[in-house]
Amino acid sequence: MSPAAGPRLRFHLQWLLLTALAAGCYANTLQNGFVLDDEVVVVQDPSIRDLRNLPSYFQSGYWQGSLAARRMQTIGGQSYRPLATASFAVDHALWGLEPRGYHLTNLALHAAATLLLWVLLRRVLGLGPLAWGAAALFAVHPVHTEAVAAIAFRPELLSTLFAFGCLGAYSYVLPAGLLAAEPPGDASPATRRGTAAGLALSGIGLALALLCKESAITLPGLLAGLEALALARRAPGSDLASAARRATGRLLLVALLAGGYLVVRHAALGSLGSGFDSFASLGIPPSNRVATMLRVFGDYLRLMVWPHPLTVDYPENFNRAPNLVSLTDGRTLLAAVAVASALGAAISCLRTRPALGFFGLWFFVVLLPVSHLLPVMVIEHERLLYLPSAGACVCLAAGLLAAESRATPGMPRRLVRAGLCALLLGACLITFRRNRDWRDGLSLFAPLAERQPSNARAHMWLGSAYLAAGRADDAEASYDRMLELLPGNFLAHLLRGQARQRVGNHLGAIVDFDASIAASPRSAARLHRARSLSALGRDDEAWEDLREDRGLFPEDPEVAREYGAACLRRGLREEGELALREADRLTAGEGAGAGAVK
Repeated sequence: MSPAAGPRLRFHLQWLLLTALAAGCYANTLQNGFVLDDEVVVVQDPSIRDLRNLPSYFQSGYWQGSLAARRMQTIGGQSYRPLATASFAVDHALWGLEPRGYHLTNLALHAAATLLLWVLLRRVLGLGPLAWGAAALFAVHPVHTEAVAAIAFRPELLSTLFAFGCLGAYSYVLPAGLLAAEPPGDASPATRRGTAAGLALSGIGLALALLCKESAITLPGLLAGLEALALARRAPGSDLASAARRATGRLLLVALLAGGYLVVRHAALGSLGSGFDSFASLGIPPSNRVATMLRVFGDYLRLMVWPHPLTVDYPENFNRAPNLVSLTDGRTLLAAVAVASALGAAISCLRTRPALGFFGLWFFVVLLPVSHLLPVMVIEHERLLYLPSAGACVCLAAGLLAAESRATPGMPRRLVRAGLCALLLGACLITFRRNRDWRDGLSLFAPLAERQPSNARAHMWLGSAYLAAGRADDAEASYDRMLELLPGNFLAHLLRGQARQRVGNHLGAIVDFDASIAASPRSAARLHRARSLSALGRDDEAWEDLREDRGLFPEDPEVAREYGAACLRRGLREEGELALREADRLTAGEGAGAGAVK
């Protein structure tokens, strides 16, 4: 065996083991169906059914192709993620509406992201065990389950994959040896051709990451961190000023690219922000934002160290006045101490172990877009940790390997290494078990509603799961509880009306549909009320509802089909056939994107 064969074999074995870890612990997601937002962004989005709609994804917001989302007045349209929607369209072309194919894509994206992270870490941290250990921890960490097991949260996977590619390519722009924890004297200057190629690939990665999810806007900050690491490790006596000027020039190019993305986003959506303030929608005043977000960040730190319990919804997402979070509350103070300690430790590492300090700060920098410094849609969700967790995994792996290096005769290194392997295996098993909770709506939402009886969204989701399972009576009970928590809510009345309609209680359903329309004139309840009115023989009233709904939602194939059938029944043959042809066109996805641009 040649001297080079040993390291090469070790590299291939590490590569295969990482792939096996990343794919193996999520293999059982292939048995899962469409859950939660999967229904909205995949099943109920006609625009993904035709690859000819690809250009339209770049002219509209995320979810805007989904007629159900627009009828329910959801606010996902203020997210700009055209490449994520494009990936669903490609999946649909390959698999139709078979969920296994979509889950397979998510699994492959997670494995690819893990390998790209390893490439980046080898470049920044060197070839020692820390890079591989951190990537392995990223591969199996249970907190990633939501991002990988839910098809609709694919933007996290795609954006992170391209972010790692962007950072990895940029690391090759910098002279070899300046980033890794090896003697900086070994650094060799980057060639002009290599610098140009690295910058080009890094720019492409940044652009792709931004087109998958908005949070990639923090990537220029991480690239600046890589430049700072390289400048800090330059050999004494080198031309620091010249190196700093080159670094500034490269970062200006990156900033221009990020600015270009903001221009494109504004052109497509007409705004730069999300257009939605979760705190305002929950009745939480600005004075409580800081306290709430301290708790959220404290929870994120805890989940990275101790990922239990994991849940699809956290209390901070549905807290309502007067149950406000206070800065003087014990849990808030404890979270503040944890956040300050973690930040302080990362900053202090910048002097002694700058690479470790960089990854410690990575965690907080990447979370800035969801910190509510500016209003955003979300408050606390595990999927938001997918990209930030890479920094935390490096710090956790460094701490675990430090325990190995301090092994004593009474605690031999083999025993410590066995413990570390057991820890990875344990994380893999927890992830594997958690994946089963995402199998279907009932397995995901029934435990949530039981643990959080005051969470209206939990009862809404559970009711929808019951309805999908044909358990209309149980669904109505869930919506009853939702209305107790949110009296007069248009969506709660709409959903309970659908449950009542399912069991033939059309009079009760009409009462709910009336209340839904009174609360929100653009509610989807008219179509359902028309069905109940027809079932009761009140065809003239049903016809008026259909005519009004056709005007409100001209691109809804379901409305067009019902309206067309009603026209034929009333002898309006030409208008009815036109509406039915329009319904077929919209169902096939033709023109769905154009409607989303409005």
